Amino acid sequence: MPSSAATGGSELVWPPPPYSSASAIVGGTVTGHHILQIDGYSYTKEKLPHGKLKYSRMFNVGDHQWHLRYYPNGQGSANADYISVYLGLDAAAAGHAKEQPMKARATFSLLDRAGKPVPSYTLDAGMHDFAVGGSGFGYHQSGPALALCSSRGNRRGPMMKYTKKYLFMRSNGYDGVLFFIKVMIGSKLIGPIAMSSFRALKIIGSPRHQFIKRELLEKSGHVRDDGFAIRCDVTVVVELRTEDRTPPLVEVPPPDLHRHLGGLLESGDGADVTFHVAGEEVPAHRYILAARSPVFKAELFGQMKESSSSNTIVKVDDMEAEVFRALLVFIYTDALPETKTKANQEDELVIAQHLLVAADRYGMERLKLLCEEKVVEYIDRGSVATLMALAEQHHCHGLKEACFRFLESKETLNAVMATDGFLHLMQSCPSLVKDLVFRVADRHFH
Repeated sequence: MPSSAATGGSELVWPPPPYSSASAIVGGTVTGHHILQIDGYSYTKEKLPHGKLKYSRMFNVGDHQWHLRYYPNGQGSANADYISVYLGLDAAAAGHAKEQPMKARATFSLLDRAGKPVPSYTLDAGMHDFAVGGSGFGYHQSGPALALCSSRGNRRGPMMKYTKKYLFMRSNGYDGVLFFIKVMIGSKLIGPIAMSSFRALKIIGSPRHQFIKRELLEKSGHVRDDGFAIRCDVTVVVELRTEDRTPPLVEVPPPDLHRHLGGLLESGDGADVTFHVAGEEVPAHRYILAARSPVFKAELFGQMKESSSSNTIVKVDDMEAEVFRALLVFIYTDALPETKTKANQEDELVIAQHLLVAADRYGMERLKLLCEEKVVEYIDRGSVATLMALAEQHHCHGLKEACFRFLESKETLNAVMATDGFLHLMQSCPSLVKDLVFRVADRHFH
């Protein structure tokens, strides 16, 4: 055992303290969802006969790339009165063997106007093995179930033992074009078996090709402005993996500067500028405002910098106090303020529009883009003309493009052109309407 003298006078701890470590073997599932918005529903019915489809954009769940397939007139002739929706696998995660199937579950939901799933139109496709380039899966109940009866009149032979059992079929469809099917009893594969071997084929439950009957959808009240939305929740079974769970020696908490600055704004401590907005007084701190906004910097340290007053008074015209306070919250915290009371969609849209205008006025580009992103969510036939004018006046290129895309449907465009909002748009922004006309002409004649 070494002495303190042998080590230059410093004392060694012997034996050294044990090092703690931890790991975990992790399994389970990862869940995500994708919302497919159908705009111009009538147009999709007209242009896509049964068996024809459109793909959604790819989306990521569990590090795998997925897509949805939308058939407005059903996957096959037997489903022509229905809408069919499928989930498909585009690409597996890095490191996942290509030949190994991916086990996942899909649940399809029609969304109401508030964006919530409608329970009566929420359908579970069950757990399945997915492969890249495979046929994918839509809704079905337990397979679906088939009741098969032997065509042999004497009811003898090996087929007798399967009579009246529920069997499960995995196939490309069952609309009269199949000649052979694969039948599973439990985990045992029986077949393929020729359909001519059976005198009866009964489907128990709803076929997986039929998500919702179009007649029911159109009468449900969930189609708005010739559009509706479908949500697909995907649950992916993840591969077993090992993770390091050793606790760090020093654990650093997340940044909380935004919380402290937000508290400073709320308390008003040390405020050296007061804004008069719509009859209300709003205190703030000029150095924080100047650091975040070039307009505030010029206003507070330009012509007013020689003011001897310890508390500068600034009048703000053409803005609501609620909007100005929301602007200050973003300046101090770099986040949009939380809504304390539940506002309806119309109120949320109005606030987002006004805050976008305020952001543009004070040179807050990130806030402007956040508001623009939020406003895009509220585009419909009643608001699109107003939002196009807003986009043109405040140079919101993303919002303008989103409005143009919304108007690509002939039926939607005709309905919007009949509104007072579009008449005002023609008077206030004639160049924008000209751009729209060229856009529509180019799409429909090329």
